[in-house]
Amino acid sequence: VLSCSSFFFCSSRRAIGSSAAAAVAAATAHPNPPSDDNDNEHGNERPDEPDAIERNSDSNDEANNGRVLRELANVTAEKRTARFVCVLAVARDGQTIHTFRGTAEGLILDAPRGNNGFGYDPLFYFRQIGKTFAELSTVKKAHYSHRGAAFRAFLSWYCET
Repeated sequence: VLSCSSFFFCSSRRAIGSSAAAAVAAATAHPNPPSDDNDNEHGNERPDEPDAIERNSDSNDEANNGRVLRELANVTAEKRTARFVCVLAVARDGQTIHTFRGTAEGLILDAPRGNNGFGYDPLFYFRQIGKTFAELSTVKKAHYSHRGAAFRAFLSWYCET
């Protein structure tokens, strides 16, 4: 039986999942799947710039999405590939037990679509279903998202152990 008091989730950009899990496990004495790292990547032809588009933590989603659209204004549609990544790490007594990775592959649109979700969801077009994540209900998004994939892998492992 899963209990909310038995697990602790934290979100951290660029955190290394297993060390984050170990740190939280050591601090709480509970098994923890704590790390949710997601990167929104685009096909960047300039070798001096990183592929990941970083979220500016000092601004809001609309401002961040506007910045992404400006940065990708001259990037062709076929080069606007994107990937959301979530890594969950389970640790106990300061030791990483297992990690789980979920991804969602898509494209960055040239204008937002949909009113649900947060972050880059209005720009992230998921080809598999022909919609952005912002056009999905919370339940549907969990079915297709990187976080949902990682958490389903965790639950499968947890139920087997």
